[in-house]
Amino acid sequence: MRPGTKQDVKSSFDPSLSPNAPLNKAKRQEVERMLFILWFKFDPEHTERVREMWKQFKYPEAVKLIGRYVLIGRHISVAIFDAPDEAALLKVTGPFSSLGVAHVAPAMPLEEAIQVSW
Repeated sequence: MRPGTKQDVKSSFDPSLSPNAPLNKAKRQEVERMLFILWFKFDPEHTERVREMWKQFKYPEAVKLIGRYVLIGRHISVAIFDAPDEAALLKVTGPFSSLGVAHVAPAMPLEEAIQVSW
């Protein structure tokens, strides 16, 4: 069979590498982590509740927090963190979901981005 034919591609498919496949602990540690920027817009009437949650909130073990900020006068908090997968993102955003809207975007250092051909 010639390389690149359907049969060749099919035989080399590893379902464990699919983005939706569950990963065992050893494979999860090999996965490259991604940088995320989270900005959370909360309703002014929830300010005190959000403040209390910030004081008590513990990031999941899989998440590496880089920094947390508040945009003064905007009712927006910002967090920058590394996370391995979508489940970790949900564990960060879920507890706050009834108090406002979380926006999450993947990010990369500008120095790395300018090296990428697109």
